[in-house]
Amino acid sequence: MADLGRAVAARRRNLGLNQTEMAAELGLTQRYVSELETGKTRSLSPKTFDTLDQLGIRLSFRTFDE
Repeated sequence: MADLGRAVAARRRNLGLNQTEMAAELGLTQRYVSELETGKTRSLSPKTFDTLDQLGIRLSFRTFDE
């Protein structure tokens, strides 16, 4: 989750927003944005996916064969 948090923080900075501004624009709390950016969110909830979508961040998953 730390890599995801870094991506969210980088996108926010690219948009020229602080956490409070981004939270207001996306209908979130500043606390949620902070927890997302610092990797404190432990699951990929629908709220997380919606936030990533609004920010234009796409996830990709890889599987590893043994």
